[in-house]
This record gives sequence, C-alpha cells and structure tokens, in this order.
Amino acid sequence: MKLKYKYSVSYFIVLCISSIMKLFSLKINIKISLFILKCCYPLLKNRIIIANDNLSKAFPNLSSEKISEITYNSFKNLAITFTELLFTPNIKKDDFKNYIKFDKPELLTKLYNQKKGLILLSAHYGNWEFMALAGKELLGLDMLIPVKLLKNWYIDNFINKIRTAGGNKVVNMDKSAIEMIKQIKNGKAIALLADQSAHENTDIFVKLFNRPTLTYKAPAELALKYNIPLVFNFAERQEDGKYIIKSEEIKYDDLNFSKESVFILTQRYSDALEQQLIKNPDQWMWMHKRWKHQPKNEEN
Repeated sequence: MKLKYKYSVSYFIVLCISSIMKLFSLKINIKISLFILKCCYPLLKNRIIIANDNLSKAFPNLSSEKISEITYNSFKNLAITFTELLFTPNIKKDDFKNYIKFDKPELLTKLYNQKKGLILLSAHYGNWEFMALAGKELLGLDMLIPVKLLKNWYIDNFINKIRTAGGNKVVNMDKSAIEMIKQIKNGKAIALLADQSAHENTDIFVKLFNRPTLTYKAPAELALKYNIPLVFNFAERQEDGKYIIKSEEIKYDDLNFSKESVFILTQRYSDALEQQLIKNPDQWMWMHKRWKHQPKNEEN
C-alpha cells in the first residue's frame, strides 16, 4: 500500500510538470530544466563519481577538467532528453519534421522496403526516444520497441503512451522474443538499445573502450539467423538544438549463424558505438553503470 501511494505521488508530480510545460515553448522548458540541473548538480555526487570514473578509463589521456566538463554535458543531455520526451505530445507533426533530419533516409527506407525485416540499433545517446518516433513519423517505419519496465507502473504507462502515440508498439523486453520474431517475419522493424546492461547468464562480453562489457547478443542472433539488415542510428543533437539521425549499416555478409559469428557481430556494433563516443562523448549516459558486470576473475 505504501509503495502504491509512493508511485501515485510520483506520477502526480510528473503529470503536474507535464501540464505546466504546456504553458511554455520547448526552448523555455529546456532552459528551466538546465537551471534546475545547475542548482541540483552537487546533489548528484554518486552518479558524478561513476561518470568521471567511466570517462577516465575510456579516455585516460584527458585532463580531469575535460572529464568534468563531459560529465556535466552528459547530465545536460539527459535533462534535455527528458524535457523533450515530456513535451513530445505538444509538438506538431510539421514542427517535428523541421526538428529532426535523417542523414541517410534512403538507406533506411530501401532496407525496410525489402520486407525482410529491419533491426534498428541505437544507444542512450542524444535523444534516443526521438529516433524511434522519427522513424515512424518521417519515414513510415513500423517499429516494435522492446523496453525495460519502470518500477513505477503509472509513469511507465504514461511514457509508453508517448512512445506509441505515433503508431509504434512497445513490448516488455523480458518477454519480447516471440513478438520480435513475429515483427521480423512480417517484414517490419525492431528498435533496440544496444548499450543497456545485459544478462550475465545469457549474454556475452565484448570490448568497449578495451574493457569487457556485457552486451546483448539478441540483435546479432536475430540478424544472422533471419538474414536481416542491421543499422546503428545515433540521434545527435546539433548546436541549434535540432537533431540529425546518423545511420550506419553494420555489414555481416562474411559471417554465418554460429556462436563465433554472434560474438564477432556483437563486437562490430560495440565498435560502432565506441567510434561515435570518440567523436562526441558529451551526449552519452556516462553516469550509467555500464561496466558493473565483469567476467569472473577479471578486474575492472
């Protein structure tokens, strides 16, 4: 009962924030969010420590000042993304088209129109939520999105209504296998985040910044088993606040469906993520405990 009350209060606060946001433009809402972040930033000490540690190991040659700068920018990105997500119902379709562009729309539509199915990988980078929304709104890609359920079921339902407002579908990640296969066999798309902490008992370790990183193998397994195109996408925020979604097809025509090939292909999309983070590290969630799992008998 106490938990239900706690969740209800949290949900009410989110609803109030969402309602107040309607009174202002997106630009003003973002300014308010960044002001709140600036005021509250010292209270995020534990996550700041995690982000600084992750960055110092990924970029050992960077100064402590530069690492602190990237850490703060990472929190800024998260604040902006959360603000944009809550504001999404207020964005008109025509405005959305002007707000987001794909750098290779013809690649995505060509692969999708082959009707073989399509796996769209992304990461907690830029505004990953906009990537899925834009795929449906701007390119007409019918997408299934496996998501991790939030503990607060009220907020979880609220956010999923935003995600599915344009026609996309969501499914509980832990129960998504059958639905993903159906989606593929129907020649449609799956949108997956490739940088979440995976399961120790079922997934595999590949390298990310030369560190063993537990990574979901499902994208590689599905691609290899069903011969489905695999594309990594990054919704990168530009200086003017708009987005360019950068797409890179991950080729695997030299591989077959085997345990070794699954490992190789998983490493390839981990490499694609690493290359993007080297180019622009500010827009990733460095405060996430990405390396909390390590192989047995291996030091961090």
